[in-house]
Amino acid sequence: MNGQQDSRTNTFQSYKTRELQGLTSKVHKLSWSNNGRKLATGSTDGVVRVWSVDPHSHGKPERCDHELVGHKEAINNLCWNPGHSDQLASTSSDKTLKIWDVRAARCTVTVKTGQALFLAWSPEASGMNQLVVGTKNDELLIVDVRKGKVLKTHKCGYQSNQLYWSKDGQHLFQAAGDNDVKILKFPSFEPTVSLQGHSERAYSLSLDPQEKFLASGADDGIVSLWDLESMACIRTSIKMDGHVWTSSFSHDSQYLAYTASENQDTHVNIESVATGEIVHRIPCRHQIEDLEWNPRHRVLAIACGNPNADSRGRDTYPVLIFTPP
Repeated sequence: MNGQQDSRTNTFQSYKTRELQGLTSKVHKLSWSNNGRKLATGSTDGVVRVWSVDPHSHGKPERCDHELVGHKEAINNLCWNPGHSDQLASTSSDKTLKIWDVRAARCTVTVKTGQALFLAWSPEASGMNQLVVGTKNDELLIVDVRKGKVLKTHKCGYQSNQLYWSKDGQHLFQAAGDNDVKILKFPSFEPTVSLQGHSERAYSLSLDPQEKFLASGADDGIVSLWDLESMACIRTSIKMDGHVWTSSFSHDSQYLAYTASENQDTHVNIESVATGEIVHRIPCRHQIEDLEWNPRHRVLAIACGNPNADSRGRDTYPVLIFTPP
């Protein structure tokens, strides 16, 4: 499956897609390690798999290095330690958070959290080594990774669907169930700014690596781009059929990828941040569960929700790696 250009010849015209092999359970979440060399996948079978991915070699197959087994139900969130490429956090429908030593393939911490919607690890520069977990009970939990316990529980009064830390660890960007995007102080969770631009629930959020822009997607089918200096919405995408579940900025902040569906045709749009032009479109025959740009390279991982049949007749769930040749 090759990417297709939407208009003019562009950076991604020569890109190809390849698939991770052997995934027989649907992948809900993807997460790249901070060095860009490992991709974690979280599946409905409760297993976290860690893959070695070479972003420069299209012909080299990916290798599953570790299977992290311990959750009793489906994985719903993954997050790497920003300062440690061998420490990974996961949450599951079994209502627990686990911290993994990836090299040893073992769980080092288990914390009961309730049903988690997202988790976010504090930035390395903050020195805190804490996680924020958002739950279906409209709560935000602060978890101390070293102590393995919940330090604080904050009741929001609305559902939190996604969250990012600022680089200094002093603020949180939140996609809220009351349709707004909020900026919260940490650790008080006091709202300082409320960005109003969606008519329905804000669901997805992505912060560009230079921390100049924030992208939000919602149930209204709109992707909004916010300037974080002026706190103004500078652009919205064309309205799409269905929800905007996920979005991601490239490592150089030049491109924004997000899911789109038009007339039952599911695809990934790659948009120029500078101009707003859709410079490339990746067609997918599947519902898209998650996507994420590599933090070091222009390589995009895409988790697809509908199965293919392999040569043995088994259902396999595609995870695509969109990469230069």
